[in-house]
Amino acid sequence: MPKYAQHGPAATAPALGWFDTNSFPAITLPPLANLITLTEAEWEAHFAGNWAVSEGGLVPHVLPAPVADPAAPSMAELQAELSTLRAQVGQLHIN
Repeated sequence: MPKYAQHGPAATAPALGWFDTNSFPAITLPPLANLITLTEAEWEAHFAGNWAVSEGGLVPHVLPAPVADPAAPSMAELQAELSTLRAQVGQLHIN
């Protein structure tokens, strides 16, 4: 029985789901228009890395680099704030 990768409507998009009908023969599948049939080698490869579907096949999917928030505090600022809070907690007197 086949194994599938689910994809969205974009020409190249990250794989949305993986379906193994050998292991789960009674599984409800998305519409076949949103699936590509995988070879055994593609199925095994999907466990390592990120994949996209493009032109009816699997291609490596490179995740976008995170965008730094210029308004976010630096690590040094966060550590200074943590030190201040720890000092304040140490000064609390609980009756």
